[in-house]
Amino acid sequence: MNFEPIRQAFQPLFGLERRETLSRFLRAIIFSVIVVDAFIIILRFWDVKTLASPTLLVLMSLLGLQFILLFMVRRGYVDSAAIILVTVSWIVITYQAWSANGLRDAAVYVYVLIILVAALVTNWTIFIVLSVLSIVSIWVFAVTESLGLRTSHFDSPLLMARDLTAIFTLLILFAYLVVNHVRHSMEVVRIGEEKFRKVFHVSPVAISITSLREGRLMDANEAYLKLIGYDRESAIGKTTVDFGFWNHASERAKFVKRIKEKKSLHNPTYRLTSRSGEEHITLASYELIESICLLKNKWI
Repeated sequence: MNFEPIRQAFQPLFGLERRETLSRFLRAIIFSVIVVDAFIIILRFWDVKTLASPTLLVLMSLLGLQFILLFMVRRGYVDSAAIILVTVSWIVITYQAWSANGLRDAAVYVYVLIILVAALVTNWTIFIVLSVLSIVSIWVFAVTESLGLRTSHFDSPLLMARDLTAIFTLLILFAYLVVNHVRHSMEVVRIGEEKFRKVFHVSPVAISITSLREGRLMDANEAYLKLIGYDRESAIGKTTVDFGFWNHASERAKFVKRIKEKKSLHNPTYRLTSRSGEEHITLASYELIESICLLKNKWI
């Protein structure tokens, strides 16, 4: 039975599979929520009319939950903390909108932020479920108000400005976190590529990278070019058939089938004929990486 579709459904959407990266990102989000939540609570304490509001109790409970989630993340329960964060936040926002202004409540806009966070720190399943529930909730607010099942009321402009300020603050912090994470990831990739390039080109082992479909040479180090007797300009872009490494295209087709099945092949006595006709006996190792084939040849 193929469990790959099920496994993919529980993978993070944007590549935050690594535990350390997800943990760091989640801590930053929780700290941001703590700051904004505390700011809203302070503003509500200033307004005497809202002291008896159930929303204030919910906000204080949510603040306490963030500290619990921080403890969970530090203890290593990263995935559980991420799911609890987005789920409880969604429930709190829905309760706030239902008990206040429905569709006209500023809390409804937080649905978008919660869905984005779910996309980054959880998986496809949670993301889709929260998206569907958010749409359903919006329609429930609209239908119940249209049928007169709930009474709509409006906050004062100052209260609306207060709530929207909190929401925009969260969005700004979230955007900063995402952009900062992307920049950090790109820098890590760039440094990794530079290190690979240095190791790749100075290695005494002949290494080449070819496309699996056509066997077209995409890159090669100096040791490989010396082995086959070509310079870089004339070698890059040619296929292994052009180089004469295969007597017939059918031989290469069999090789492609084998490496697709095994992902890795080792040939202890591989005979390779260079451009000048000189024959070399090498130790060959093939590695399949997605749609490219990595070949390592060591002279005997």
